[in-house]
Amino acid sequence: MSREPRGILFGDYNSEIHPVNGIDQEIINIFQGDIDITCIEGYDRLTRSDLAGLELVICYADRWQEKTSSKLVDAILSYVSGGGALLAIHNGIQMAVDFELAQMLGGKFVGHPPYQDLEYTFANPKHPIIQGMEPWTMGEEPYQFTFTQLHEKDIFLEYVFEGKKWPAGWTIDYGLGKIVYLAPGHDLSSFKHPSFRELLLRSSHWARGL
Repeated sequence: MSREPRGILFGDYNSEIHPVNGIDQEIINIFQGDIDITCIEGYDRLTRSDLAGLELVICYADRWQEKTSSKLVDAILSYVSGGGALLAIHNGIQMAVDFELAQMLGGKFVGHPPYQDLEYTFANPKHPIIQGMEPWTMGEEPYQFTFTQLHEKDIFLEYVFEGKKWPAGWTIDYGLGKIVYLAPGHDLSSFKHPSFRELLLRSSHWARGL
């Protein structure tokens, strides 16, 4: 009998803004039967050896000012460049307060208007992650970004705000590995929305080369 692929989710259970409480179980449920997800809070202690052999790393870290440990930066950069799959969700891009991770993730968060209903559409309908999906609307924070230019990004997801389209999801080929960033995911209600659940699963498949 073949072993089920393994992945990890790391986030902060004591965060006042984006606690991973409850979201962890939803993510486990979304990937059930596809990949076995373990949730980790003390993620600054993760090393290269901890990530070796994982099929997927999911980042929901809520690090607005605190710098990431050099040990974890080394572990993530080595994991992805060596062929690993990284899925960063919503506040997970805050690890970009670290320069190296900002370059890897392709951009930095700069702010957002108030939480509101957003319409999600497709910037690149031919991208394999969203092929065959239909646009949807759900409550979210309209995250806005400044992009780095080190690696080419394929923006495939957008949201509409005040009549303008803003990037909400992109992919990056990084070394031998792949990265997906998804801007939605503010709270538990997002992870219960069927379209976002499907998007998470599809993003995992793309990052893992399935």
